[in-house]
Amino acid sequence: SKQNQSELEYVTNLLERILTLLPTLVHQRWQAHCICNVIKRYFVVCNSPQGVARGMRLFLLWYQILGSNAVEEEHSLFKGLIRNWNQTLVGTRASGENNHTDEQPAAAF
Repeated sequence: SKQNQSELEYVTNLLERILTLLPTLVHQRWQAHCICNVIKRYFVVCNSPQGVARGMRLFLLWYQILGSNAVEEEHSLFKGLIRNWNQTLVGTRASGENNHTDEQPAAAF
């Protein structure tokens, strides 16, 4: 509904501010469970590519801030997001498209 979208937009703007203005606190896992739940809503509630892209952007920003403090749940979410993206790349290269030999392999995490 329109009200749910409005609330999600408000929470997203607030979360973006928290992530950009308080990275030290976020790195210490402050409100990690709540932040994870908000980000997961983008992958469950949003049915538009723009919504999912925004969720991925927020997750990657949060995951980068957590760094070594990320726990298995966050690692699994990251692997799931990257797995889907990586399968698309592998499928494209296998079909002969975008086959550049000068590319460097991606760094392992």
